[in-house]
Amino acid sequence: MFLFRDKLLLLKVETTYGTDATPSAAANAFLTSDLTISFQGQKVELDYDSGMLGNMGNIPVGTHVQATFKVKLAGSGVAGTAPAYGPALKACRMAEVTDAGVSVTYNPVAGLGDSASLYFFNGGIRYKIFGWRGSFKASLSVLGVPEVEFTGLGLWGGRADTAMPTPTLTAWIDPVEVSAVNTAVTLHTIPVNAKNFSIDIANGPKYREATEQATVILGNRKPTGSVQFDAVALATKDWAAAALARTLGTMTVAHGLTAGNIVTIAAPRVQVELPTWSSDDDILAESLALNFVPDTGNDEFTIAFT
Repeated sequence: MFLFRDKLLLLKVETTYGTDATPSAAANAFLTSDLTISFQGQKVELDYDSGMLGNMGNIPVGTHVQATFKVKLAGSGVAGTAPAYGPALKACRMAEVTDAGVSVTYNPVAGLGDSASLYFFNGGIRYKIFGWRGSFKASLSVLGVPEVEFTGLGLWGGRADTAMPTPTLTAWIDPVEVSAVNTAVTLHTIPVNAKNFSIDIANGPKYREATEQATVILGNRKPTGSVQFDAVALATKDWAAAALARTLGTMTVAHGLTAGNIVTIAAPRVQVELPTWSSDDDILAESLALNFVPDTGNDEFTIAFT
């Protein structure tokens, strides 16, 4: 008998697509929440004319695996050192640029980007997934801690009875709460008193199979997001007018105060959509859907750790 919560993920970027990168518990363990895997695919019904009534069975085709998990949005604890979940960002079509001792910055890239091998342990069983590519959504909400949710697809690598390894998790540090002290949001150069913010890279991973290769591809990304904040006077910013005029402006979300655990999400050209309004603690709140538009290409947004 195995406990459902007895779960562990190992993830390592592959050198060759779909070839086992052999992640280890000592170097590649992830500290996740809501970790799940599930089979995806189709089936071909065997509708034989057999002279008999009944189910003739089916053949599974295109079998692959979806893996979904969350991590806390935090740094590494050392400026210029990548966060422990950096490999997952790279497998979601993000480039990693390091300025030693200063920062590590991620930005979207063209093409398919990297892929990863995943080992998923649940109880006494190890599941292998190869060629995993995915998408992610980062979310920050006041009175909570920021998270990144990853969802991706990979090739089924089989499973085996394998004892749960002992992971090394020293590279993972705790996040800090989203608050007035730790977090600042600026949209179209206007500081906003935000309650929540999200950004979704929207890579759209798809499983594709032909006669010579089964692979996971990433479609045309269309990054989107949302933000909710206290409404302001029209003299400060008329968000409906900005939406109707298709005005583009910058956005910055800065979170954290201590070097090594400061995360900054920045975008050069953000289009806002028509606002909606609601009551938040009896305060008039305004909510905007966001579209992140490229400037010179592959620069819709960046995530910097300093």
